[in-house]
Amino acid sequence: FIEKTTGTKAGRERILKSIIGQLPVTEKQAEYLHLESHQRISPALEECCLRLSATVSYKNAEKALPKYTGIKVSEKTLQRIVERHEFPEEEVRETIKEISLDGGKVRSLNGDKRRIVRLERLQGDPGR
Repeated sequence: FIEKTTGTKAGRERILKSIIGQLPVTEKQAEYLHLESHQRISPALEECCLRLSATVSYKNAEKALPKYTGIKVSEKTLQRIVERHEFPEEEVRETIKEISLDGGKVRSLNGDKRRIVRLERLQGDPGR
């Protein structure tokens, strides 16, 4: 169906992992579909990986993904997908006056670096 959609089958062929299985895609077809030259995972499967990685650990996402899609993606690949994805900055509408968190992990943005901070207990306002 890719050949019918793109109207071509010219170019060197590569395999693209997608939510419907592995698909052979040629260079010209990839260009028509706006896929990067190094991209081996379809945008829809990449979105599934991002959503699953946001809710569980990479290890658990690696185990769960084949149950949902039938496609295996390694823990390291899931991590690479998340790290290379451009997350939009959220617009802050008002100043935070108080925060309360009891046990959990928080993703902290420090300049261009992202890191996960484990918090045991944090309460109160920033003024203290």
